Amino acid sequence: MTWFNSNSAKQLLIYEKAIVDSFLKDKFGYFAVQLGGLDCNFLTQSRISKHLFNGGINKNISFHCAAIPFNSDSIDLIVCPHVNEELTDNDSFFEELSRVIIPSGYALIISFNPYSFAGLRKIFGFDNENPWNCKFKSLRDTQNALKKHGFLVEQAKIFHYQPVFDDNSTRYIDHFESVGGRWFPLLGNVYCILAKKMIPEMTPIKPRWNRPKKIA
Repeated sequence: MTWFNSNSAKQLLIYEKAIVDSFLKDKFGYFAVQLGGLDCNFLTQSRISKHLFNGGINKNISFHCAAIPFNSDSIDLIVCPHVNEELTDNDSFFEELSRVIIPSGYALIISFNPYSFAGLRKIFGFDNENPWNCKFKSLRDTQNALKKHGFLVEQAKIFHYQPVFDDNSTRYIDHFESVGGRWFPLLGNVYCILAKKMIPEMTPIKPRWNRPKKIA
């Protein structure tokens, strides 16, 4: 079972997609991949030519997120909506992202924040369904994992300060966003990170020239 089929989750996905659209509006390329099983298409506004999905209603290729079946340095963008929570081996996953993304390409991570209403529900809700039975990682830990594997964080945003305890609720209270964003900016339910794969810098080596011997 998955919570993402509920009315409350669908409302959240609409909010998340608006954030993703703003992050990706000026990104170009040939291949974009969306990982995970969500039915929401986060690439509808992307200017990248070809879109691949390994899950959800848009699925057009099948593979496991832990082993992305593309050549090294071949993908311009990989979007990971709520994949982060399901990871059992963070290092292997981020290493795989770094391998397949082209230099100066992008990884976009959307994940639940453990320090939020969502984090409280995970601890005290005792829900045995995705994502509440998964492990939430903090913004800081995810940023450190990206940096460790050669990415530079270009943009990061914490958002959605709405209660997430009623699965049938579609209410969206603007006041919660304004108060949360101003007074409790690190306590939003979700964070989004856009990270760029850096090109390793080459260190020039000064050649050692052999001086010609003087003729006696």
